[in-house]
Amino acid sequence: MFLGRACIMRALVDGFPRVWQHDAIANSNLSVKYWLTSKHNHKIYGENDCVFHDDGLSLSGRRAPAEVSYREKYLPDKFYCDNKNLIDIVEKMLRLRVYNYSKINSYIYKDQSTLRRFIFKEISYWDYVLKKYKIEIVVHEAMPHTHDSYIIYYLAKINNIKTMIFHRASDGISMRFFLAESMDDLTPIRVIDSDDRNRSKPKRNAGPPVYSDYGKDNPWNQNVYISDVLKGIAKIIKNPFVFAVTFPKKFSILVERLKLALVRFIYKLEYRFLCTDTLPNKKIIYFPLHVRPEDSSYPVGGNFEDIIYCIEYIRGKIDDDVIIAIKEHPNQRYLDGNMYFGYYRELMKHKNIILLDQKLTSDEIIDKCNIVMTTNGQTGWECLLKDKPVVLFATAWYTDFPYVFFVDDVDVMSLINGDVHVDREKVDEFYSTYLSSSYPGTTNLVVEHALDISMEDNIASISGAINEKVSEWKE
Repeated sequence: MFLGRACIMRALVDGFPRVWQHDAIANSNLSVKYWLTSKHNHKIYGENDCVFHDDGLSLSGRRAPAEVSYREKYLPDKFYCDNKNLIDIVEKMLRLRVYNYSKINSYIYKDQSTLRRFIFKEISYWDYVLKKYKIEIVVHEAMPHTHDSYIIYYLAKINNIKTMIFHRASDGISMRFFLAESMDDLTPIRVIDSDDRNRSKPKRNAGPPVYSDYGKDNPWNQNVYISDVLKGIAKIIKNPFVFAVTFPKKFSILVERLKLALVRFIYKLEYRFLCTDTLPNKKIIYFPLHVRPEDSSYPVGGNFEDIIYCIEYIRGKIDDDVIIAIKEHPNQRYLDGNMYFGYYRELMKHKNIILLDQKLTSDEIIDKCNIVMTTNGQTGWECLLKDKPVVLFATAWYTDFPYVFFVDDVDVMSLINGDVHVDREKVDEFYSTYLSSSYPGTTNLVVEHALDISMEDNIASISGAINEKVSEWKE
């Protein structure tokens, strides 16, 4: 059962921009002292003594309005030396997202020293915030994947501040979530005493997760089509007077859309020329690609964010007659990350590599492959549901499931040769425990359309989950 409001923790909240998300936090046992989120409905965040910080300002290195008197300074240099891993990760995050960051903060990329000073100041500021507001818990709406969110997470960890990360759970049928305390431990196994959540039998569904059912109209989908651009041009110039008044802004939008469309077209054209819709009658590893950059690829993926590195890493563990079948993510963005013209040709420089037509479904490919190897993607779970072993390069929500292996902890060829047989009952038993540790609903604004409970129940579920964790920590 969800507990009352007896236990309160001083919190820094990262995300939750929608009204219903705000209400879920407001109804919980959190005393929010600092809220980092988008300016959407920002007036609701100014209540009591809570400091609001627009995440757009934060990404550009600008401080919260309430901290206008904050004096920029550095932590002792020993801290930066002792926490070089933090510096390196944040720097890579900024470089992987250079296209978007450069639009709001291009000066930091002037040279290496400027970028490093920016990172040092960001670390100093967030250390100051955590200490000034006596933060006891940091709550992340999703996995930290922007530089500021990751800095906050890292500093909380080394200062023994509790961290709570909302993560999507999957039963393939309804929306569920669980609470992770660490980016390195994403498989919840603590059984929660609740009639709603304890399930004797899991709902197995080998199809795509419900949250994947959104397409081109979704605001988070980054696809840009030539037809969209042409329609946009026609709409903008339809009224000459309005076009003249708003020309500078509209023109920049047109240029940006044309740029995105052209880049996407060139990459797609290269992919189309190199891909095949036929799977050879050989031993096959299916290696589906992530959207890059994302939290799943980096920072969670670590060095394996580099897909070419992944492929060459795999080749060192398999025989020459094994095929590595690669399929690009349909929503891949091409101006961020380690993408460059000729990238797909670089992937295929070895004879045992093939690119798969994006029209082929994961089900079709999994049926014909021997194993799936993935950084930490959903396809690995779909493979396990088809009674085939999975090899991961990084942690995923299903990491601790039976027959899921890390790339350095298993003989990949033994899996390909069928030496490991998946026992469905063992997977189902663990799956039941996993689902019993999850909650109905979602915190994710992208997939709220997939809810199969009322928004009121969703809000109550989020608040209740927070309260249970807070009470556990306060005991």
